Amino acid sequence: MVSADGSEPTYVGRLGLTDAEGRRLLLDWRSPAAEPFFGATHANPMGLVSRRRYRWSRGRIRLIPAPVTDLQRILDGWLVEHAEGIAC
Repeated sequence: MVSADGSEPTYVGRLGLTDAEGRRLLLDWRSPAAEPFFGATHANPMGLVSRRRYRWSRGRIRLIPAPVTDLQRILDGWLVEHAEGIAC
């Protein structure tokens, strides 16, 4: 996530990760601090200017750029792809 305040990007992943000095390298996606990554929209960017998604496929990492204005469209697409695994 890239914040509008100009701070360092925050990386959101499947689990939290810190280095030997205790600096956060990866923010657990379930953390309340990760909410803007999933909840930001064009109408309410939640302090973000952009977010980036990476996908691991066939031994390669692929960047999927996504400005905040596209977050809802991307989230909707993800929900369609994964709807079977979501209990309502």
